Amino acid sequence: MDWRLWTLLTVALLARLPCLTAPLLDAHAWRQTATASIARNYAENGLRFLFPQVDVGGDGPGYVGCELPLYPFMVATVYAVTGVREWIARAMAMLCAVGATVVLYALAREVIAPRGAFYAALCFALQPMGVFFTRNVQPESLMLLLSMLCVWMLWRWQVSGSPRQLKAAALFLGLALGVKLTCAYLLLPSCYLLAQRFGRRFWKEPQVWTFAAIALMIPALWYAHAYRLASLTGIAFNLSGQGAFVSWRDVLGGQIWTELLTRFALVVLSPMVLLIAGLAVITSLRERPMRFFHIWLIAVLIYIVATAPMSKVHYYYYLPILPIASIFFGKGLTDVRGQGASKLIITTAMVSLAVPLIWVAPWYRVDDAFLKAAHELNRRAPRSALVLAADPGEPELLYYAYRKGWHLRPQQWSVERLKQYHAHGARYLVVTHPQAFQWDDATRQYLQDHATPRVKTKDFWIYELH
Repeated sequence: MDWRLWTLLTVALLARLPCLTAPLLDAHAWRQTATASIARNYAENGLRFLFPQVDVGGDGPGYVGCELPLYPFMVATVYAVTGVREWIARAMAMLCAVGATVVLYALAREVIAPRGAFYAALCFALQPMGVFFTRNVQPESLMLLLSMLCVWMLWRWQVSGSPRQLKAAALFLGLALGVKLTCAYLLLPSCYLLAQRFGRRFWKEPQVWTFAAIALMIPALWYAHAYRLASLTGIAFNLSGQGAFVSWRDVLGGQIWTELLTRFALVVLSPMVLLIAGLAVITSLRERPMRFFHIWLIAVLIYIVATAPMSKVHYYYYLPILPIASIFFGKGLTDVRGQGASKLIITTAMVSLAVPLIWVAPWYRVDDAFLKAAHELNRRAPRSALVLAADPGEPELLYYAYRKGWHLRPQQWSVERLKQYHAHGARYLVVTHPQAFQWDDATRQYLQDHATPRVKTKDFWIYELH
């Protein structure tokens, strides 16, 4: 193993070690605790892969219609031996990120010089936004690894023609689509390589049909099953995709492009990375081996524009741009080698990787209001009591209180909702960040008549319903 690979392994791992044991209450805590609750329920209820469970849903089973829960199931298999340890879940995400870095390095070496491949992988390993989300307890890190394995196997198949590599690529693509359906952008570069190999009538080839069957069977079967679970319990992770896609009016306007360019330059990448990668895209347009990477880039950009409403809130939707941008960044630094200012350019470019930390660093801040509320609730309420958690998050309180119950967002807050959950058996109402809720006269009167306040602090309120 060469020194570059050892360096990449070390750097990728060390960049993600800070805050390894921190609670899952930093940025995107709702996504992390939802994933962690599935892992914990798997470990405690028999590792039944087909029946992922969450803590919402009252005293019901809590089966949830969600994406393929491969990552929480992997975590749960370790939990079954060690017990629930959140740092294990973070560590498994980190290992997936390290694996993705190694695969990207191997792929980049196929088309650019080893030094350029090293810069590309280093860029991928150290981008602050990527570092943050690939140590979070959510499936994005596994998604990146599966995506990179799919692309690498496809590239190797194009060189060798081995049917096994094509089937492996199809399997990784199918798993990536199951873990995150947004990986559908990989279909475009996949079709490009298939067409390159078999010609314009590639769709008539038996190998192509085998590839399609393997790649599409996994997500088709899982999402049909997930839809059935959601219809039984009413609990789902936005499988409908409502509000996730951009409208043509926004595409034709200028605001969306300004926002995307700003985020690319300041948060997702850095100004120097964006500039060098962009120049490399232009200068390599006539290089035949790079055409596949241009197609890959186009596919990712289409995906990012299409999901702009979601990425505005959830920055991890930008993660698929990191591998391809890093490859073009490495290509760009390879092109400046031998020029007089090459060392200065390379040094400045690598140092500029830290620029997005200005915006990403606050994401590591932990909101401990949920921990305080969970501790106080457990001190006062019996373990069997169902809880109505009202807060701007989602499953954080129920997860850390180790409770079953329901969740109520500020925009859902009303007397009718309170009556509904009260009638279904809620015995405690915990309001975290109470300033986010509208306390009208009807709500105050209902709580005065049907609840006893037990704790009131600036961060949370606890009522006992009777």
